[in-house]
Amino acid sequence: MLSPGLLVPCNESVACADETTCCQTTAGEWACCPMPEAVCCQDHRHCCPHATVCNLAQSRCDPARGHAPSVPWLTKLPALSLSARSLATAEEVATAVSCADGEHCCPISCASGRLL
Repeated sequence: MLSPGLLVPCNESVACADETTCCQTTAGEWACCPMPEAVCCQDHRHCCPHATVCNLAQSRCDPARGHAPSVPWLTKLPALSLSARSLATAEEVATAVSCADGEHCCPISCASGRLL
């Protein structure tokens, strides 16, 4: 079973991996933004880094203050079930939302190439 420190609880039945943010989907379910303290966009499909605002018209993340350049927004990933069939290892949680250092982060497991 997973250590509670490896999860960010969204509610009593789903969670996201550590260093991610829970955001609701258009269906009212939970998904995970692959960064800590993220801003959940009002379209309920995307998220932006901390200290930015979602620019729905431009599909980007704009700085909350200053003149820093805007950055692309991210698509949320599915939340992890905390049911009896819960994930068995921390590795499964980590590959659900991130990849190893030096690898490009993607919505599939970079290590195995399988869809999650």
